[in-house]
Amino acid sequence: MKKCYKCKVEKPVSDFAKATHKPDGLQTKCKACDKIYRQENKEAIAAKLAAYQAEHKEHLTAYAAKYYAVNKSAIIEKAKSYRETHRDAIRVHQRNYYAKHKDRLKAAVTDEQKEARKAYMEKYRAEHRENARAYWAKYRVENKEAIKAYMAKYDKGRKRK
Repeated sequence: MKKCYKCKVEKPVSDFAKATHKPDGLQTKCKACDKIYRQENKEAIAAKLAAYQAEHKEHLTAYAAKYYAVNKSAIIEKAKSYRETHRDAIRVHQRNYYAKHKDRLKAAVTDEQKEARKAYMEKYRAEHRENARAYWAKYRVENKEAIKAYMAKYDKGRKRK
């Protein structure tokens, strides 16, 4: 049992957050009082955090880069796992974002970028023509019946001259 200095109520140790720098290893305020404090002082806390981050930008950037270098594979694996488990939610979010910002996104792509993309795709197709031919040949062999069924359906709807 421990007494909260804010509400002066004696509570179980599980109601206090950890604080390794304190002698007993626990915060002096209970979790409930701390939550109230953070709700009442949300703007002040955010301003203080922003000021700290601006003042220590180089240090924080270096720390993040070092952390990423040490934990790169774990970070990549965690991101991959998240994308796989939340695939539908991510797609919904992307569609909503695109619908909301469609005009700005389309305007951001210049004619120069479109031409560069077109040139890249032509170069890529030329360099990988044999791979594509092999892929489609294999696809036609493996999906012969499905292709035949599709073509039969497609041919029914076409007018012959």
